[in-house]
Amino acid sequence: MNICQVISAKFPPTEGMGNYVWNLSLKLKESGHQVDIITRRYPGETEYEEIDGIKIWRVFFIPLYPIHIFLHTFFVNQLIRKIGKKFDIFHIHSPLPPIVKASQPKLLTMHVPLKADVATIDMTSIHAVFSKLQLPFSMLSEKATIKHANGITTVSLKVAEDLKDYGIAPQDVEVMFNAVNINQFKPASERQGNYVFTAARLNHRKGLSDLIDAAKIVVQTIPDLKFKIAGEGPLESVLQNKIKRLGLEDHVHLIGVVKDRNEIVRLYQNAGIFVLPAYYEGLPTVVLEAMACATPVIATPVGGVPQVITHMENGILVPTKDPSRLANEIIELYKDRLLQRRLGEQGRKTIEQEFSWEKISKKYLDAYENLLN
Repeated sequence: MNICQVISAKFPPTEGMGNYVWNLSLKLKESGHQVDIITRRYPGETEYEEIDGIKIWRVFFIPLYPIHIFLHTFFVNQLIRKIGKKFDIFHIHSPLPPIVKASQPKLLTMHVPLKADVATIDMTSIHAVFSKLQLPFSMLSEKATIKHANGITTVSLKVAEDLKDYGIAPQDVEVMFNAVNINQFKPASERQGNYVFTAARLNHRKGLSDLIDAAKIVVQTIPDLKFKIAGEGPLESVLQNKIKRLGLEDHVHLIGVVKDRNEIVRLYQNAGIFVLPAYYEGLPTVVLEAMACATPVIATPVGGVPQVITHMENGILVPTKDPSRLANEIIELYKDRLLQRRLGEQGRKTIEQEFSWEKISKKYLDAYENLLN
C-alpha cells in the first residue's frame, strides 16, 4: 500500500503530534508499505528529503494569518496534482492540516478539535487573544477537512465526544489511541530520581503556569528538588518571567526542545516524577512515554488520560488548575519510593498491553483497507 500522511508539524518532529505521525510511518514502513509525508516548509528547510526510507515533502508555507491554512492548501494541492496519483490513500492529521482535494480515500485523525482546545484558554496574554480571534477561520478549515474525509478517527473517547460540536456522532468515529515505541522508551537499570520532569508545548492548555506555582510550594519542603520543562512555544517568555518573579531560577529550568530522542528517553528514565497539569488534551503521548519508561506520572484527568491512568493504580490524577493539590501530590510521591516504584511498574505494564505501536498500527491498516474496499 502507498500511504500519504498529511500534517502541519515539523519533520523530523519536535512535538507530540509530529512524533505520532513519525512513529506510525516507521511502523507502516516496517510492515512493507510505502509512506510519504506532506507538511509545511519553514525557513531554512529543504523542499524534499528522505529519512529512514520515508519521503518527506515540505510545501511552501506563508504565515499570513488568518488565511494561512487556505494558502497552504493551494500549494499542497499543486504538489498532489504532480505526485498524488501514486498514493492509494491519504491519512490527514488535524489540527490545522491543509485541505486535501484528491480522488483517493482520505482518513482523518482528529488529535485535538480546536473549538475544545481554545475554550480552555484564559484571556491573559496576547497569544490567548490571538487564538480566540483566529478560531472562526480555523473552524472553517476544520469543517472543510471533515467534509472531504471518507473516515474519521480520534485518539481518545473525549475527542470523539467533542466532535459533536462539528455535527459528528461519536458512534461514527473510531478511537485509535496514541502509542509508544516500547523498545525505545523503556525503564533504565537505575533511576537518579532527583528532578520532576515534563515535556510539552509551551502554550496555555498545558497548564505549565500551574506547575511553576506548584514548584514554589514544593521547594519550601524539598529545597534540593529541581523541575525540568522541555519544549518550545508562544508562552516561553511569559513562563521564564514567572520563574524569575517567583525566585525559582535555581529550581525550575526551561530546557527547550530536546531533538535527540535518546536524550529525551534519558530525561524520562532519570526523572523521579513526570507531571502534566494540562487543561485539555486528546491523549498526550508524553504521558504514555513516561509510563513506558516506568516513571511515575501525575496528570490531570483531561481528554484520554483517565482511559490510561487509574488513580493510585498506575499513576496519580489531580484536578486541573489546582497548584496546591499538585504540589502536595508531588511532595507525597517524592517521599514514598515504594509508591514510585509500584506506580512506575504498573504504568509500564499498561503501555505494553494496550499502547504499543504494533497494536495501533494494525488498527490503522484495517481502517485503510476498509476505506479502500
